[in-house]
Amino acid sequence: MSNLYAGALEISGAATLGSLNVIGSTSNAGKMFVSGNFSAGQNLGSPNVFTAINQWLTSSWKSSVTTSGSTSMQINAPGSYLHITNMSFSGSAGVYTFAKFENGYPDPDCMVQTTIANGQPFPVNVTLSDVDMYNTSDVVDIRVKSNNAGANFQLNFGNFMMLKVF
Repeated sequence: MSNLYAGALEISGAATLGSLNVIGSTSNAGKMFVSGNFSAGQNLGSPNVFTAINQWLTSSWKSSVTTSGSTSMQINAPGSYLHITNMSFSGSAGVYTFAKFENGYPDPDCMVQTTIANGQPFPVNVTLSDVDMYNTSDVVDIRVKSNNAGANFQLNFGNFMMLKVF
């Protein structure tokens, strides 16, 4: 099952670590990404209203999860999933709140907030992570809102990943 090399554990395939079953295959993962995106961005419209981020590119990792367009992932196999999203973004000055949405509703355990100052010359980085149980056909997406009406949101780099862990 595994070999120990000078303090490192090498695992091939699936392994059970305590009560967490780690699946050793990308067929149990969904991934959407953005790399070096510096186009016009996305207008968030009304202030303090969550808008689905629609700047993701799809990836080929999918079996337990299917990517849907440039905004969401659909669960194909029920179970517990590790969700990780990291983003580097720029945009209009304002307070930005990010949330993972499940079937159209925000997950209160998976939100972060940050601020872009007037004239800020550098992007901001945020990370969302969570473990949740999902059923077949559940839909997960990442949304953003700003307190600034008509804020321009530009996702420059990022990954939106879901991995079935058991």
